[in-house]
Amino acid sequence: IDAEMGFQDCLDRAFKAFRVRNAEGAQAVYLAVVEEFSRQELAEVLGRTYGATREFLSQCMRKFEGLLREICPDYVPDEGVAGS
Repeated sequence: IDAEMGFQDCLDRAFKAFRVRNAEGAQAVYLAVVEEFSRQELAEVLGRTYGATREFLSQCMRKFEGLLREICPDYVPDEGVAGS
């Protein structure tokens, strides 16, 4: 349980840092991952086309993963959070 709490704390810190660096990207990641918006729903919220939203979200996820690795190296394996 301590390891889970440590990861959650680290994840929270990484997401806060990401939100400071990229508020729109953080919103997109939150809506897609936590709120489970479909890509079409996300496109409507962001005012982007479906294709542009897919690309934007992909870029945001890569940026967030990089920040997560930087802030939480003890919790994120080398192959990444998405297994990529």
